Amino acid sequence: MARSSRSRKAGGADDTRGPHADHVNACVKIPSAGTCAAGDAPMVFKWFDTLEVDAFADKTVKMFMERFPPSEFTTAGKKQQERFRKVHAALAREMQDFRKTHSLNIYQKARLANRFKWALKDAAYPDAFIDELAYELAAMTAVRA
Repeated sequence: MARSSRSRKAGGADDTRGPHADHVNACVKIPSAGTCAAGDAPMVFKWFDTLEVDAFADKTVKMFMERFPPSEFTTAGKKQQERFRKVHAALAREMQDFRKTHSLNIYQKARLANRFKWALKDAAYPDAFIDELAYELAAMTAVRA
């Protein structure tokens, strides 16, 4: 069986890279996302980049825990409800501001809600409260600001 000259190197050895090897590590060009600059990681790896999402989640959890600590659940009343309403509004505002400057993919949205949820679990908030708040946070990330 004859091989094409394309599959041989100058020295006669087989080229095992294949005819499309130069395109394997190329950046994916998506019109809305722009193009990769020389030396950048391929776009597929940027899809999993959660550095900014993680920093935002940590900052948001810290703000939430300072304003509405787990000890708030020991007392019930209008004061607690009003405090939670204010903290919830601040959380929604923070999320909206973050979404104005960051376009999140589905992985980053899930990562944000999950990181928030587990930080609250570690801080000993009630499970039903955590699940409800994480669900709301996930819904907030889905709405484009």
